[in-house]
Amino acid sequence: MLVVYFSIRSCPFKVLKYKILILLLLILFPVYLHAREREYKTKYGKIFIEKFLTSPFPHKDREKGYTYQKTFYDAKTHYSSRSSIIYIPNGIKRSSRINLVFYFHGWNDRLHFIPPLYRVISQFAASRKNAILVIPQGPRAAPDSFWGKFEDKAGFKRYVHNVVARMYKKGRVPSNRIGNLILAGHSGAYRVIAYILMRGEMSRKIREVYLFDALYGEMEKYIYWFSFYGGRFVNLFTENPKVMQTSMRLIEDLDGWNVPYLFKKEKEIQDKEYKENRILFILSQKKHNEVMHGVFYKLLRTGSLSDL
Repeated sequence: MLVVYFSIRSCPFKVLKYKILILLLLILFPVYLHAREREYKTKYGKIFIEKFLTSPFPHKDREKGYTYQKTFYDAKTHYSSRSSIIYIPNGIKRSSRINLVFYFHGWNDRLHFIPPLYRVISQFAASRKNAILVIPQGPRAAPDSFWGKFEDKAGFKRYVHNVVARMYKKGRVPSNRIGNLILAGHSGAYRVIAYILMRGEMSRKIREVYLFDALYGEMEKYIYWFSFYGGRFVNLFTENPKVMQTSMRLIEDLDGWNVPYLFKKEKEIQDKEYKENRILFILSQKKHNEVMHGVFYKLLRTGSLSDL
């Protein structure tokens, strides 16, 4: 039996909380049930399930599968999906460029579980950003941080152009030119975002990066990006020992280089501080799979993309 979990009490926004509940009930059950239709119309926008040749998988480095802690993950089950969820809100402005927000999942996730578990679409809809939301399938139900083609040189660039070109060709967006990008990721997604920043050939367009309990490593790639390109970097983390240690090491480096940043507990940070600080470290008391609840919405609302 499939259940959509959504807590009204914990919803970070008041005006849209009941509308968003209805939104989830209307659009997520078809995704769970794998209905034949690939387009889901709602009052607030449309959700598309699309397959792209430029998606992370299949990839030559996982064509024989992958073994982790003596458990084998075969290629057909875990490394063959080309699917992505694309959410396009109603009222997207007619402009010369299309802004995009990407959400990358962590270990053991399946694409159709991501919207209800992490409340990604509901928070994006409530933020009313002038952008489309893209959620690619990485390693499917596997404990793996490798994201195939997205780690290849210009692999992410090819995917972004593929997504926008198809959406434009089908009349779903008003332009085929790419605007600004935001990358957000949970847990094991730290690696794919880092490689996109280093090899994706889109770094100049990436204006913001949000890590949700995800800074396990690859620090030098993040440091280079926010130092050289001047983007907004948000690292929200729990007391998970590995992420805590890496986050504190990065804070120590910034102190040594006299780079300004803000470090606060989530419950103490003010809305204006989200806007006023380009580099933020936020300590959360939430559980690992709940760290993005509420905060994803706040980051989008206080970020660089214009509103609808």
